[in-house]
Amino acid sequence: PIPELAESWEPSADASKWTFKLRKGVEFHNGKTLDAEDVVFSINYHRGEESKSSGKSLVTAVKDVKSDGKHTVVFLLEGGNADFPFIMSDYHLAIFPAGTTDFEKGIGTGAFKLVSWEPGVKALTKRNPNYWKEGRGHFDEVETIYINDVSARINALKTGQIDAMNRCERKTFHLLEKISGIKGINLTGTTHYTIPMLSDVPPYDNNDVRLALKLTVDREQLVKHILRGYGAVGNDHPIAPSQRFYASELPQRKYDPDKARYHMKKAGKLDHTFKLHVSDAAFSGAVDTAVLIKESATKAGIKIDVVREPQDGYWSNVWMKKGWTFS
Repeated sequence: PIPELAESWEPSADASKWTFKLRKGVEFHNGKTLDAEDVVFSINYHRGEESKSSGKSLVTAVKDVKSDGKHTVVFLLEGGNADFPFIMSDYHLAIFPAGTTDFEKGIGTGAFKLVSWEPGVKALTKRNPNYWKEGRGHFDEVETIYINDVSARINALKTGQIDAMNRCERKTFHLLEKISGIKGINLTGTTHYTIPMLSDVPPYDNNDVRLALKLTVDREQLVKHILRGYGAVGNDHPIAPSQRFYASELPQRKYDPDKARYHMKKAGKLDHTFKLHVSDAAFSGAVDTAVLIKESATKAGIKIDVVREPQDGYWSNVWMKKGWTFS
């Protein structure tokens, strides 16, 4: 992780205790100076019993968090975890001023302050003149418009309604580059697409079922047809081949319908129809991905029903609530 609000961190010998040193002189958007109590409050908010934070699952192993002076925060974990600093860098774990009750105001420490927000429609932000990173925040205002529909996003870019867009559909990327005034940027990223199963919910609580379904995915075909070559084959972990800690020594899991059928038969689920819940809200091309997985699974005699979910409400109503989804 790159130091941001925390300048440094140190583990105990068994990595069950982590001590973070905070950056001094950082201001929230409301003028309050960041201190350790803000971090303690925010983490306790994320991990609270009634919390609806998307980061709650990330901090379930935190047994206690406390301040040690104004600029030191100490985390006590249920057990040793060498990856704890990486977990704490997740964007879901936002830091708020201690005592915050109205989280929709979006009081943070970033380069832009929230001016207005219409959930699912748009957000208007303005530059934070007191941002701790000198020379950053290059625009006076930024309006972010939420356009889930791929065609609508492309039309907005073509007509000048928007100045920039992300998540460009791969099959149209090269066509957009040919339009005068539009420049496409293709960067090696760290985004990874997953198709998670709830391993505590039947039938996905059976390891043979999960393994069989993994073996029905023809990953090379997905990279070729869905990503249009703009990607790399995954291997059931989030570290990309371009990253420093990529586990190149791990055998690549490959498409193997015969082995998939063996494990599904072992689990006693060959006659079962698995529901794969999907929406392009997860990523552009998710629905087409599900269809290809369904087709490749038929060669193993495994039946998959692709359930197309609405884009609106997908993350709150479907993801990690249904047994098998896209992320």
